Amino acid sequence: MAGNAAYTTLKTVTSGSNGTLTTTTKARTDGYFRFVFPGTPTTGPAAATGDYVDVT
Repeated sequence: MAGNAAYTTLKTVTSGSNGTLTTTTKARTDGYFRFVFPGTPTTGPAAATGDYVDVT
């Protein structure tokens, strides 16, 4: 249902030595999805705005 902003961790990834990362996941149900970076000692945490996905 659109409007529900509860999040569940689908996958945890790490970056390569040059700082880049690539990942994919498959939406199996309707809901909001977002990317979250927990931060490091030198870089603060960040969370993207969630995007709603309607699985048909």
